[in-house]
Amino acid sequence: MPEGERAVLELVVIDQLTVTEAAMALGIRSGTAKVRLHRARRTLRGLPFVMEGTPG
Repeated sequence: MPEGERAVLELVVIDQLTVTEAAMALGIRSGTAKVRLHRARRTLRGLPFVMEGTPG
């Protein structure tokens, strides 16, 4: 995942900032932050997650 997308995702998900606050923290426009967040979430949805040690 590109650095810009990861940075917005971390600020919104981990640090609990709004997209606008994340944009201000990164010095980018709010619209740019929204696009980056969307792309980051889309990337995460496409990743296969493997759960080790689960009964099945």
